[in-house]
Amino acid sequence: MVVLHELLKNIKVIKATAPLNTYISSLAYDSRKTEEGCAFVAIRGFKTDGHLFIAEAVKRGAKVIVVEDINLVPEGVSYVQVENTRFVLGILAANFYGWPSRKMRLLGVTGTN
Repeated sequence: MVVLHELLKNIKVIKATAPLNTYISSLAYDSRKTEEGCAFVAIRGFKTDGHLFIAEAVKRGAKVIVVEDINLVPEGVSYVQVENTRFVLGILAANFYGWPSRKMRLLGVTGTN
């Protein structure tokens, strides 16, 4: 579990109604995979808009919704508004899991044969 204010490090927040001391148990961008205590990230897709599934995510137990458009958030639902949810999802995941890529060592080998 991660406290919301830790989850939002390095993210430009436009507006937040969610208490920053809220504990988040997981992240989801697919409302069908939302579980109790998670943060649901509503991403605009190429075929559909994740903002259309906010009500389902809340029904499944999402504690906080990360959105671009606050007009689609139901009354009384805690949210964090950002400029670009697709971009922010990567930072949220890195903050949630403790930036695991910083602990990796990579080696590249190139050649023609």
